Amino acid sequence: MAFNAPDLITSLSTTNFRVELNSNFSLIETALAELQNAIPTSRLSAQTNLDVIDQLVVPTGVIGVDSFVPTLAGDHSSFTIGHDTYDSTSYCIIDQKFHSTNAGFTKTFDSIGITGSGDYVVKFGVRTRGAPIIEQYLEIEDTDNLQDLTIWKMDVNRNVGTFTVSNLRFMTTYLVSVTNFTNVFEADVPLCFQYSGALPAYAGPLETGILIPWDCEVQKAYVRLGAMPTGHTDATDVVLQMSYGSGTDTYNIFSNTATFTAATAPGTVRTLTAPAEPYQLAAGSFVRPEIITAETARTDIPPTAANLTITLQVRRIYHDVL
Repeated sequence: MAFNAPDLITSLSTTNFRVELNSNFSLIETALAELQNAIPTSRLSAQTNLDVIDQLVVPTGVIGVDSFVPTLAGDHSSFTIGHDTYDSTSYCIIDQKFHSTNAGFTKTFDSIGITGSGDYVVKFGVRTRGAPIIEQYLEIEDTDNLQDLTIWKMDVNRNVGTFTVSNLRFMTTYLVSVTNFTNVFEADVPLCFQYSGALPAYAGPLETGILIPWDCEVQKAYVRLGAMPTGHTDATDVVLQMSYGSGTDTYNIFSNTATFTAATAPGTVRTLTAPAEPYQLAAGSFVRPEIITAETARTDIPPTAANLTITLQVRRIYHDVL
């Protein structure tokens, strides 16, 4: 980073010299912190590239999901930051330098100047005091500007003595960590299917289903019937599975089936789970519900099982399905 020397106070008044001296020293302190950040880091110093790499490969990473974690008091009167990482330390990058803190932080909204009723934009962030040291700040956006890196913003309303906080927003970039990368790379993606009306009163796969958009592993499915089968003397169950294949050559891609009876509460959701080694499906595969046991039609009581909804959860893979 470039360093710009600050303009320092050179004259002091006889009545306000204490404030002017403090302001002067504050400018000097800031300048020294900027100099410390500007000077290239030695390989022998505490904050080497190895430290950064080490942080990137731990679960919480740098500005990961467990760094600078916000919580509010039950009455929204105060704001607290926690460091929920494996070492109870939050990390961030300011001016391309590695910074960290394990200091607890709590501020009331009263203490930062929200003393009258109204709407305020409040921000939480950090200020470098020379890498790796940082200070944490909670400020009113319109009146304060001490932060080098704003991490959270929120809307705060005060109505007499009652606080309401809304629209909490993360303002910086989540940097790479094992947790962040895994959450994205291994995210379960929902693929949805609906069948309106009465289910067929015979066993076999339905002619509608889900086309798989890319190579994936099947993780889970949620199956819901809007209307249950009627209580006949026999064949009152409806048993469903998710099948892959064609004709009579189909197989269940999960380790269990979904069973609904006349006694099942309407709207009940059954969960299908993957086997220990989940099935892999190539892009373009066709997966569909298959009726293993159908509700048998009666002349006086027609089948009533109807309105099937399924959410299939899959995890994308990046190698050939063999």
